[in-house]
Amino acid sequence: MASLYVSSLLVCVARNDSGASSLLRRVPDGFETINSKDGGSYLVLKRRASQRADVTATRCNDTATLILGDHHEWTADDSQPLGNATIVRCQLDSRAASALTGISGLPPLYIAETTTHVIVTSDLFLLRCVAAFQFRFDPEGVADLVRIGRPVSHRTLFRGVRLVPAGSCVTVSRSGTTVQSAWSPPEVSPCATWNEYTEIQADVFRETAAALDCSDTMLSLSGGLDSRTVFAALVASPRRVTAVTVTGEAQCLDARIASRLCRAYGWTHHIVTLGETFWRGLPDLAETASLLSGGISSISRAAQVYCYRHVGTGSPGTMLSGHLGNQVGRLGTEGLSSRNADVRLLSQQLVDTVSFSRPPEAWWMPAMRADGHLDLKFLIQQESMFGSLAPYSVGSSYSVQQTPYSSRLLIENLWRMPSTADDETGHAKLHVLRHRFLGVPLDRSFQRRYINQVGGFVAECPINWGWRSTGGVSIPGLFWGGLTCVDAVVATRVARRPAIEFMKALGIAGLHDWKPERQWAQRSLREFVRETLTSRTTSQSGVLDLEFVERRLARQDANPSAGFDDTLLAALDLALAVKNFAATA
Repeated sequence: MASLYVSSLLVCVARNDSGASSLLRRVPDGFETINSKDGGSYLVLKRRASQRADVTATRCNDTATLILGDHHEWTADDSQPLGNATIVRCQLDSRAASALTGISGLPPLYIAETTTHVIVTSDLFLLRCVAAFQFRFDPEGVADLVRIGRPVSHRTLFRGVRLVPAGSCVTVSRSGTTVQSAWSPPEVSPCATWNEYTEIQADVFRETAAALDCSDTMLSLSGGLDSRTVFAALVASPRRVTAVTVTGEAQCLDARIASRLCRAYGWTHHIVTLGETFWRGLPDLAETASLLSGGISSISRAAQVYCYRHVGTGSPGTMLSGHLGNQVGRLGTEGLSSRNADVRLLSQQLVDTVSFSRPPEAWWMPAMRADGHLDLKFLIQQESMFGSLAPYSVGSSYSVQQTPYSSRLLIENLWRMPSTADDETGHAKLHVLRHRFLGVPLDRSFQRRYINQVGGFVAECPINWGWRSTGGVSIPGLFWGGLTCVDAVVATRVARRPAIEFMKALGIAGLHDWKPERQWAQRSLREFVRETLTSRTTSQSGVLDLEFVERRLARQDANPSAGFDDTLLAALDLALAVKNFAATA
């Protein structure tokens, strides 16, 4: 049996006796194809660069085990879902395959079924290789993208393509697919005290971080708590990796804090600046982000693509981050606020097939508990999964996405958390401000407990907008945090050129808003957006109401200092999906 560590894959099985491989278009560079003897099934894969020598058997009658994502928890006899990896087993000559998705649902796995083929893939752009598959927009998925900002309920932008739920077992044969739940929360009693709970979680985090392979790794380091805890674990090892932080032309607060940490411990720190090179390449970066994310994101992930292309001497084998720390550490979310773009940008053909009577928040509201937190299973396996899908998909095209917070035991221990009924829920925005300035309560944070156990500068250096892990606040940290808060308000609430120019003159602009998507229209995107939205390809797709889009563009042209609004950005996401996937309504 061959065990392959892969970054991307597609399995195609023909339902009838006709061959499947004859319907395979040219695969992207860096990918290879393995065919069954009868041509009735095939496997397209891209091996990890550092794992190319691992393959000992690729004969089509062999069973191949393919590991997507972070494999540090994987063992050959493990039949349980992992935290952050998807396991796919192929028997090409038998026209069969099975898969086990991770507890967090990432890396993603998609199923596409036609009358003649069953397809399983980790990346939607690989469906372009299958001649038998035609991309057509799913009205519900499109409506989700416009109103919520991303498809939910395991939908994608395309008909006949669905996202496999987290913690599921998938079986594929020529007769079709079955999907069954393979994981459920443990039946355990809550810990008696928060002290007991945070001690258990801090120990699990320590052991998980110690088991990570950091031989070809970069750490995505910000000024927040989640990546700080990962940094502390590496400091305690002691293991030294290169850290990377993205910033705008004016250095943001995250980059300033990360630089202080790296200098204190002698780490190499790459700061990727979104300067003139970024501006000039923004149209291509947005188009690439759209392709890699399955069409659900473009401009918002352009900086991520740029980072991977320009970090150091090349993309690392593994990108380590604090992903899932928000959820596992304090039951936070990726963001429940909705995009609320104007649905009138959609063609009447699409609008007539979707009901807009329910509010955009309806997908998560039933999962909200009385204490103001989401149901734990929903939080990990849906809210986090859907919210992280675009950045994860883009990032995994360049490097393995690794995080200690995806540990199966760390996640399952969430059900041992004491009651949160007496938490102060309050107003969401006030809660965010309280967290940024004052942090999370020390007695309820296993992250702070662990950082303080490591001690030293990593525990004393201010986090976010001024608070310290050891307790209290830093006066200089609060000063810079206050300026960053002002920048956040001006960039998101005022967003007018005079105010922004005034902030630049004071040296404050960019402390928070290092990725001002709406303002990018003023420098690099105006012509690109107009050409994309009014192109012949977009027009013929039947997705957008072109008259409405023209009016919106004219309004933007009349007041270019206002930048792009969410409606034009949503229209651009859809137009680039049309271009990348030749999709129609």
